[in-house]
Amino acid sequence: MGEVTGTIGDVMTVSGEANGVNGTGISVVNSDTTCGVAHTFSAPELGLNVPLEGVLYTAKNQCTQGPCAMSFTHTTTTFSFITPGPGLYRWQCFIPCGLATVDGNGHAMSTLGFMTGYLDVVA
Repeated sequence: MGEVTGTIGDVMTVSGEANGVNGTGISVVNSDTTCGVAHTFSAPELGLNVPLEGVLYTAKNQCTQGPCAMSFTHTTTTFSFITPGPGLYRWQCFIPCGLATVDGNGHAMSTLGFMTGYLDVVA
Protein backbone atom coordinates (compact mmCIF):
# COMPACT_ATOMS: atom_id res chain seq x y z
CA MET A 1 0.00 0.00 0.00
CA GLY A 2 3.03 2.28 0.10
CA GLU A 3 3.31 2.73 -3.68
CA VAL A 4 1.87 5.80 -5.39
CA THR A 5 -0.17 4.82 -8.47
CA GLY A 6 -2.58 6.61 -10.78
CA THR A 7 -1.28 10.12 -10.15
CA ILE A 8 0.39 12.18 -12.85
CA GLY A 9 3.91 10.74 -12.99
CA ASP A 10 2.99 8.23 -10.24
CA VAL A 11 4.32 10.66 -7.62
CA MET A 12 3.01 12.76 -4.76
CA THR A 13 4.60 15.70 -2.99
CA VAL A 14 4.94 15.60 0.76
CA SER A 15 5.85 18.64 2.81
CA GLY A 16 5.95 19.46 6.48
CA GLU A 17 8.37 19.34 9.34
CA ALA A 18 6.82 16.15 10.70
CA ASN A 19 8.56 13.72 8.39
CA GLY A 20 11.87 15.36 7.56
CA VAL A 21 10.87 15.82 3.89
CA ASN A 22 9.86 19.17 2.51
CA GLY A 23 8.37 19.43 -0.96
CA THR A 24 9.98 16.29 -2.29
CA GLY A 25 8.21 14.24 -4.96
CA ILE A 26 8.11 10.58 -3.94
CA SER A 27 6.68 7.41 -5.46
CA VAL A 28 6.91 5.04 -2.47
CA VAL A 29 6.50 5.51 1.27
CA ASN A 30 9.35 3.51 2.77
CA SER A 31 8.13 2.26 6.15
CA ASP A 32 11.72 1.41 7.13
CA THR A 33 12.76 5.07 7.08
CA THR A 34 9.51 6.90 7.89
CA CYS A 35 6.61 6.45 10.27
CA GLY A 36 5.00 4.40 7.51
CA VAL A 37 1.64 4.55 5.80
CA ALA A 38 -1.02 5.86 8.17
CA HIS A 39 -3.87 5.98 5.63
CA THR A 40 -4.42 5.72 1.89
CA PHE A 41 -6.50 7.76 -0.50
CA SER A 42 -7.43 5.07 -3.00
CA ALA A 43 -9.91 4.99 -5.89
CA PRO A 44 -9.63 1.47 -7.37
CA GLU A 45 -11.74 2.30 -10.44
CA LEU A 46 -9.22 5.01 -11.32
CA GLY A 47 -6.14 2.93 -10.43
CA LEU A 48 -5.37 5.62 -7.85
CA ASN A 49 -3.50 4.89 -4.63
CA VAL A 50 -1.85 7.63 -2.58
CA PRO A 51 -0.24 6.48 0.69
CA LEU A 52 -0.44 9.10 3.41
CA GLU A 53 2.50 9.16 5.79
CA GLY A 54 2.09 9.25 9.52
CA VAL A 55 3.76 11.86 11.68
CA LEU A 56 7.03 10.59 13.16
CA TYR A 57 6.77 9.63 16.81
CA THR A 58 9.71 11.90 17.59
CA ALA A 59 8.06 14.99 16.07
CA LYS A 60 7.50 17.90 18.43
CA ASN A 61 4.09 19.50 19.09
CA GLN A 62 2.09 16.31 18.53
CA CYS A 63 -1.68 16.46 18.53
CA THR A 64 -2.97 13.86 20.98
CA GLN A 65 -6.68 13.97 20.18
CA GLY A 66 -8.38 15.26 17.03
CA PRO A 67 -9.60 17.28 15.43
CA CYS A 68 -6.25 19.04 15.37
CA ALA A 69 -5.45 22.61 14.37
CA MET A 70 -2.88 23.19 11.64
CA SER A 71 -0.59 24.66 14.30
CA PHE A 72 0.15 21.09 15.45
CA THR A 73 2.84 19.06 13.71
CA HIS A 74 1.50 17.71 10.41
CA THR A 75 2.36 16.81 6.85
CA THR A 76 0.69 17.99 3.67
CA THR A 77 0.40 15.63 0.71
CA THR A 78 -0.44 16.93 -2.77
CA PHE A 79 -0.98 15.08 -6.03
CA SER A 80 -2.79 15.39 -9.35
CA PHE A 81 -4.67 12.81 -11.39
CA ILE A 82 -6.85 12.61 -14.46
CA THR A 83 -10.21 10.83 -14.60
CA PRO A 84 -11.66 9.13 -17.68
CA GLY A 85 -14.60 11.53 -17.56
CA PRO A 86 -17.51 12.73 -15.47
CA GLY A 87 -19.03 10.37 -12.92
CA LEU A 88 -19.01 9.20 -9.32
CA TYR A 89 -15.80 7.44 -8.34
CA ARG A 90 -15.59 5.70 -4.98
CA TRP A 91 -12.52 6.39 -2.82
CA GLN A 92 -11.53 4.78 0.45
CA CYS A 93 -8.72 4.19 2.89
CA PHE A 94 -7.32 0.66 2.84
CA ILE A 95 -5.28 0.88 6.07
CA PRO A 96 -7.36 -0.47 9.00
CA CYS A 97 -7.32 2.04 11.83
CA GLY A 98 -10.58 1.44 13.71
CA LEU A 99 -9.25 0.64 17.16
CA ALA A 100 -10.94 -1.95 19.36
CA THR A 101 -12.72 -3.61 16.43
CA VAL A 102 -12.12 -6.81 14.49
CA ASP A 103 -9.14 -6.28 12.17
CA GLY A 104 -9.38 -2.52 12.71
CA ASN A 105 -12.30 -2.19 10.29
CA GLY A 106 -14.84 -0.55 12.57
CA HIS A 107 -15.73 2.98 13.65
CA ALA A 108 -14.46 5.48 11.04
CA MET A 109 -13.34 2.68 8.71
CA SER A 110 -16.93 1.48 8.30
CA THR A 111 -18.71 4.85 8.29
CA LEU A 112 -19.42 6.47 4.92
CA GLY A 113 -17.97 9.95 4.81
CA PHE A 114 -15.07 9.27 7.16
CA MET A 115 -12.64 6.84 5.52
CA THR A 116 -14.64 6.34 2.34
CA GLY A 117 -16.73 8.43 -0.01
CA TYR A 118 -17.22 9.47 -3.63
CA LEU A 119 -15.45 11.85 -5.96
CA ASP A 120 -18.09 13.69 -8.00
CA VAL A 121 -16.35 14.56 -11.27
CA VAL A 122 -18.21 17.03 -13.46
CA ALA A 123 -17.44 18.24 -16.97
